[in-house]
Amino acid sequence: MGRKVFTLATVAAAGVIASAGSALAGVDLTGVTVDTASVETLAATVLVGLGVIWGVRKLVKLINRS
Repeated sequence: MGRKVFTLATVAAAGVIASAGSALAGVDLTGVTVDTASVETLAATVLVGLGVIWGVRKLVKLINRS
């Protein structure tokens, strides 16, 4: 039983690493510039990022219910 769990965890970790690598390969952020000079801009960027993460999590939960 322990060996099965270890094998499953290893395969899952390898899948996550492989998919993260391929997902990052498709995103090119070299042209994106963010003005971090003001605190308000940085705070707004963080809040928008948290909102996007929240929305994606809600979407995944909604899809999993179907």
